[in-house]
Amino acid sequence: MKIAQLQPGPAWNEAERRSIPIGIIGFFLVGLVAKFGDLADPFPLGLSGAVGFFLAALALMLGFYHRKAFAAQFVAGGLLVLPFALTALGVRLLPLTRGRSVVVLVGGLVAYLALHRWHRTLSKVESGTYVRQLAGDDSLTPKGGWQVTLYGIFVVIGAVMLLLILRAK
Repeated sequence: MKIAQLQPGPAWNEAERRSIPIGIIGFFLVGLVAKFGDLADPFPLGLSGAVGFFLAALALMLGFYHRKAFAAQFVAGGLLVLPFALTALGVRLLPLTRGRSVVVLVGGLVAYLALHRWHRTLSKVESGTYVRQLAGDDSLTPKGGWQVTLYGIFVVIGAVMLLLILRAK
């Protein structure tokens, strides 16, 4: 189903679903550029790339849904630059890499909530109706047997990877 034909709640979920792979691409793209740029720790810049790309893609999808292309492009440009600006600010103020990452994550969370508010305001839907639409959307649940099996396999792989990462530190 096309995103423009959905109700506001399922449209938000669909825009998020489509923006996640773009955020992953942003993490690796910016992280690789930072690594080959001979930076000591490319993780904060990779995190900034993931947050920025995700938020920019989400803003563009919402702008398409609401037919506000110019505003969405303006907002997406600002959201793409925001995590990098926060990283630069963190470099100036905080000596630790983890502190810089927290600044980017908090800034990204605030921007995410602002996008959520913008979408609900443009949708002109009451809060209760909107929350029911978000909670009642079943488009992301696996329907076929093979989808459930594949989902289970990915959960197990993710859990094993997480345990290996935590064990290595």
